[in-house]
Amino acid sequence: MLELFLLACRPGTISLGGDDSSKESMEDSPNESGEDSSSNESETLDRDGDGATAEVDCDDRDPDRHPGATEVWDDVDQDCDGQVDADGDYGGTVAVQATAVYEGQAHRFSLSCPAVAQRQLGSLSWSWRCEPDPTDSWAQLLLGPGLEMVGSGTVSGSSWSGSAELRSDSGWDTRADASLRWSDFENLTLEAGMSAFSLELASSGTLRRP
Repeated sequence: MLELFLLACRPGTISLGGDDSSKESMEDSPNESGEDSSSNESETLDRDGDGATAEVDCDDRDPDRHPGATEVWDDVDQDCDGQVDADGDYGGTVAVQATAVYEGQAHRFSLSCPAVAQRQLGSLSWSWRCEPDPTDSWAQLLLGPGLEMVGSGTVSGSSWSGSAELRSDSGWDTRADASLRWSDFENLTLEAGMSAFSLELASSGTLRRP
């Protein structure tokens, strides 16, 4: 009996069911870092073969769209900068030449006025505003303390033309004709003017996108 008792107490390993839990935990773990390798692989894929991986390519199924691609006028973001064609905010200065007739006498004014424009997904708005010399009594009388022109519309491609409104802080307003032309995707030329019996005005300038 003593021999049987000693035999039963010998060191050894007792298995209850034969499952190795440590082995299973190692198999379930995707990698030592805990990251899913499939997600990493998808970020480094280049499905369209344009040299840009899916992580930075705005359309990894179109080889003509990738960072550094040449932008074209087609309402599509080719270079993946987040802007379609010439979309964005523009700023600059326009030169305004105005001739106002009062009691048969012509008075001419030259002004430099800040201008802005915004183009976004086919929608366009722009304006410029002048503040004539407050010490020039004729400018204050004929143009007003402030003079602005505003326009808006829909745009596609590298040009737009339409009507605008010329407004004076003195309370009067009148219609004007305007055109905007893009020389590239960052620069546009604004030309606008009007002609009436007592007032003739022309404005032009270049606006740039930062």
